[in-house]
Amino acid sequence: GLRVKPGSTLAFNMHFNKEPGPDTGFSSQPEVGFFVETRPVEHEVITDTLGNNGFEIPPNVSSYRIGMARTLKKDTMLLSLWPHAHLRAVASRYIAYYPDGREELLLDVPNYDQGWQVTYKYKEPKLLPKGTRIEVDFWYDNTEERGVRQRFNANRAIGFGPRTNDEMSLGFLSYVELDDKPTTDEN
Repeated sequence: GLRVKPGSTLAFNMHFNKEPGPDTGFSSQPEVGFFVETRPVEHEVITDTLGNNGFEIPPNVSSYRIGMARTLKKDTMLLSLWPHAHLRAVASRYIAYYPDGREELLLDVPNYDQGWQVTYKYKEPKLLPKGTRIEVDFWYDNTEERGVRQRFNANRAIGFGPRTNDEMSLGFLSYVELDDKPTTDEN
């Protein structure tokens, strides 16, 4: 379960991009639902990101790679993966490098589409032992051809930013750390 302590503030971040000019506006009515658990929760779910915001994609490149990684400090049950980027992103991949030297492809999205972002949930949680390194890579196409299709200017370098015409490189994951201690209201 996800703990929400009394008095907490919840913030939701939604990306909208309004093009200038008449008849380009739109409306949205997002909703949020909560399911409250009354039974004790054995483990708290953590949603976190492997992110890189210190990049600059050069103009007119067709396959620019941006990567990020983290090594797990505890045995972890992986629950879901969600790659997030914007208009120039064309592919994403998550790979686990285990302490024993093995590697495993966790998620491969060879045709990433910013308009169809999906959270990939495991049917059964995936055990990743302490010391596993998770690497997330994105590939970007900042060419004129893609710029025409996606309506961005490929003749300029682009970095991290919140607007749709900026870029992002975020590999979200949800997981449970196995050697955590159940949290009580007193903690």
